[in-house]
Amino acid sequence: MLSSENEMTELGAMRGPGFVSALFDIPFPLAIPNGGYLCYDPVKGVACIESTLREGSRAFFRNRPIVKSTTFEELKAAAKERERPRKDRDYLVVSELSNAQKKVTLNINSGIEGGYVECKYYTEVSVTFLVDDLSAEGDQKLERAFNILNPLLDKYRLFTQDHRVGRVSKEKNYYFVMFHTNPLMSDELHLSPSELFQRLQIARTFLSELGKGASNSLRLNSYETLGPRSPLPDPALNLFGSFIKEQYEMPLFYDLLLESLDYLQGRKEYRLAIVQAETAVEVYVRESLLKLMTYFGKSLQEASSVLPQLKLECSPLQ
Repeated sequence: MLSSENEMTELGAMRGPGFVSALFDIPFPLAIPNGGYLCYDPVKGVACIESTLREGSRAFFRNRPIVKSTTFEELKAAAKERERPRKDRDYLVVSELSNAQKKVTLNINSGIEGGYVECKYYTEVSVTFLVDDLSAEGDQKLERAFNILNPLLDKYRLFTQDHRVGRVSKEKNYYFVMFHTNPLMSDELHLSPSELFQRLQIARTFLSELGKGASNSLRLNSYETLGPRSPLPDPALNLFGSFIKEQYEMPLFYDLLLESLDYLQGRKEYRLAIVQAETAVEVYVRESLLKLMTYFGKSLQEASSVLPQLKLECSPLQ
C-alpha cells in the first residue's frame, strides 16, 4: 500500500546494523566508466557509489492526459473555440557527433495529438552505505544517500566544468528511489566500515522484497509550482492590456529577484537564492547611481568611471 510519500516497511522490517543500497536515476550523464567507486560518507567515513550511463527519452504530449486527471477535459473544452488547424507532420532532428556519427535526438509531431520525444542521457546510480538501524525511516535513508552522492557530483563538476550536472534533492530532480538492505552477520559486527566495504567485493544478497527489508520512496510534487495562477481580475487585466502595447524592458535587478524567488521557493537552493538577491541589490544600486549622476550632468562614460571609486557602506538588516 502506498503512502503519500513512501512505500514503507514497518511490517517485517529488518533491524540492527547493515548495508542500505539506494538505487535511483539522476537526470544527467556522468562521463566516468561504469563501475563502483568508494567515496566519502560524512557519517561512517566511507560509502560506495556505482554509476551506469544509460539512454532514455523524455516526452511531452500535447493532448494526452495524466491518469485520472480532473482538469484535462475542462481545459480542453475551454480551448476548443480557439483551436487552429494543425497538420499532422513528423520531424526528426539528427545530431552529428564529434566522431562524425549521426544520431536522431528529437522527434517532433505538429498534429493535434502531437508533442515531442527527446533523447535523454541519464545515469543510474546505486549509493551503498552503512546504517546502525535498518528500520530507519525512508526520509533518513534518502537524506543519507543524497549527502553521499552530492559531494561526488560537486567534485565531478569541478573537474569537468559540466554545467548540466547539479546537486540532487527531493524538491527538483529525482522521482523514485528503491532501497534494498543487507543486515550484517554476527562475525561482522566488530569490523570497521572500511573492512566491511572491502567485503563487498564478494557478492552479497540484498533484500529486495517490499515489506521484508526493501522500500520505495516517491517524489512529491506540488500543484502550486505546476498549475497556472488564478486569472487576472478585470482591473489588473485592463492595465495589463494597455501595458503590453508599450515598449518595455524588464530591469536586470528585477529579473534577478524573480530568479532568486525561483531558487528559494521552487528549488530550495538557499545559497543561490541569497547570491541572486544580493546581486539584484548591487545591480539596482549601481543603476540608480548611474541615473543620478547622469541627471546631474555627467556623461554615462564619466559616471561609469567614477562609480568604482565610490565606497558604499551598508548596515546589515536587523
